[in-house]
Amino acid sequence: MAIATPEPELNAVLTELLAGVRSVLAKRFVGMYLHGSLALGDFDRHSDVDFVVAIDRAVEADQLAALQGLHARIYALESRWAQHLEGSYLTTTALRRSGPEDPAHLYLDHGAVSSPTPTTTTPCSTATSCESMGSRWPVPMRQR
Repeated sequence: MAIATPEPELNAVLTELLAGVRSVLAKRFVGMYLHGSLALGDFDRHSDVDFVVAIDRAVEADQLAALQGLHARIYALESRWAQHLEGSYLTTTALRRSGPEDPAHLYLDHGAVSSPTPTTTTPCSTATSCESMGSRWPVPMRQR
């Protein structure tokens, strides 16, 4: 499976991420999309890598733990790109709308996953939005 970005090392990290997310989420996985500078054409070696994972319904506690483990493992890879991932896990329902009334969602910020569950012990706070999805056009991660 090959992911096409301008950076071969980034392609390897994204391939690892995509395979891991698919494995953890199984049937909940709908798709993974790149957005931000990659989608807008402003990407360079100093950019972070913005992604959205679409899921059909909220993740269970065991899946959250597995995602946290996956992101910790990816963050530890010997690649600068592995430490520059920022992403959200949104249900397809949440992706269809955008506003302050939307429920919180899982968010990855450079290796740490935050949870919408207030009792979580992760180091990040609950995310209510990653970036304005209306201002960033997601680009599906294509496999060759």
